[in-house]
Amino acid sequence: GNRGNYEDSLARGGHGWDEVFSCAKHIWIFDRVEGVRLTGATDAERLFHALKEYGGMSDAAAAGVVGNVYQETNHGGEDIDIHAEDAHGGGIVAWTDYTYSDGSRITNFTDFKAYAAEKGDPWPGTSLETQVEYLLIQLESGDWYWSSTYSAPYGSECNMSYEEFKRLTDVDLATRTFCAKFERPVFRYSDIDYRIEMAQKVYDTFAGK
Repeated sequence: GNRGNYEDSLARGGHGWDEVFSCAKHIWIFDRVEGVRLTGATDAERLFHALKEYGGMSDAAAAGVVGNVYQETNHGGEDIDIHAEDAHGGGIVAWTDYTYSDGSRITNFTDFKAYAAEKGDPWPGTSLETQVEYLLIQLESGDWYWSSTYSAPYGSECNMSYEEFKRLTDVDLATRTFCAKFERPVFRYSDIDYRIEMAQKVYDTFAGK
C-alpha cells in the first residue's frame, strides 16, 4: 500500500502506528508507480528518461539499466526489443519463470503478466510504460539482493543498496551492479562486456538531455 491508504485506514478505525510497529521488524511505505508517460525517439531513449524521471536514477544508473536491457532483449540490435520472449520469460528485463533442480520455483514472468493483464495491457503486446511501472515497483519493493551463487564474480563493490545504486556516477559500476543485484545471470553467460558497452553508448547519447 502507500501512506495515503494507510492513513485512510486509521481514519476508519484501523490499527494505530504503535501497534503496527510493535508487530513488525521492517515496514516500507511507498507510493504506487503508475501513469508513466514516456518521451524519446527510440525505446532505449524512452526507457532511459523514464528511469531518471520516475525511478529517480542518475544518468549513469539509468544507462546501466538500459545497457542490461540490450543484452536481455536484443543483443546486437539498434534498439531494445520490449516484446522479446524465450522459453523461460520475456519483457525488458527478461522476467523469468523457472524451476530449479531442488523443486523451488520463481514466477517473475507469470507475476508480470498478471500485473499487465490487470492494467488492461496484456502480454505479449504490453507497452513499455506498463513494463517500466512494474520494474520500478519490483525494485522499490525489494527485488534487489546479493546472491552468493551468482553475484560475487561481478565484484564485491557491486553489493550496495538500491538507493546507493540510483546515485552512481560510474557507468561501468552501475551496469555491473544492476546485473549482479537484479538480473543475476551466471557470470560466464552474462556477456557483461556487451552490457557495459551498450550502457556507455546510452550514456554518451542521452545523458544530460
